[in-house]
Amino acid sequence: MKKKLFILMVTTFLAGCVLAPQEEKNSTNVNTEVRVLSPDKVQMQLEETDDEFLTIPEVPVKKVEMMPYMEVLAKKLRKGLRSTGVKVTQVESQVDLIIPNKMIFGTNQSKIQASAEDSLTLIAQLLSEYDKTMIQIIGYTDNVGSVLKNKEQSLHKADMLADFLIQKGINAERIITDGAGGDNPVANNATLTGREQNRRIEITLISLQ
Repeated sequence: MKKKLFILMVTTFLAGCVLAPQEEKNSTNVNTEVRVLSPDKVQMQLEETDDEFLTIPEVPVKKVEMMPYMEVLAKKLRKGLRSTGVKVTQVESQVDLIIPNKMIFGTNQSKIQASAEDSLTLIAQLLSEYDKTMIQIIGYTDNVGSVLKNKEQSLHKADMLADFLIQKGINAERIITDGAGGDNPVANNATLTGREQNRRIEITLISLQ
C-alpha cells in the first residue's frame, strides 16, 4: 500500500514538472484576448485613415492643343494639291493659293479645261468643309496688250472659277471676284518665263472666326 502511494506521488510530481513549463509558455506567448470595438471607435478609426488610404490622388489631365483653323486648311490644301503647280501659303488667319493660268485655262483659252477639274473640285470640297471663310478670287495677266482688255480678261477668268465653285456647292455670298490685269506682277515681264508666271489666278481665303 505504501509502495503504491509512493509511485502515485512520484508520477504526479513528474507530470507537474513536464506540464508546468508548457502551460507557462502558452500563457506567456499566446495572446488569446479578442477586443471588440464599439461602433463609435470603428468610425473614428476609419476617419483617421481617410487621408492616407481613402483619398484618390488627382490624375493630371493632359491638355490637347488644337491646331489653328486656317493652319489645318492650309495643310490639307498643300497635301491635296501637291505636284499640281499650285502654291499654298498661310499667314495667321489668311491662306493664299496661286494657281498658274495654264493649269486652269491653258494657253490663250478662257474655258476651264478638263484636266483642272479634279484639283478645283478638291479646293471646292475643302472650302465647303471649312465654311468659316470668305473667298476672294483675283485674275492676273502679263503686261502684253491693252490695260483695259487685260483687266476684262482677268476678271472673266476669275468669274469663271467662281462659277465653278458655286456649281460645286459653295455659297455665292462667300465669294468676291476681281480682275487686276497686269498689276502686281510676281516676275519680270521682259522674259517669256516671267510673263507666264504673271498670268495666274489668286484665291485668298480669309477666316471669319
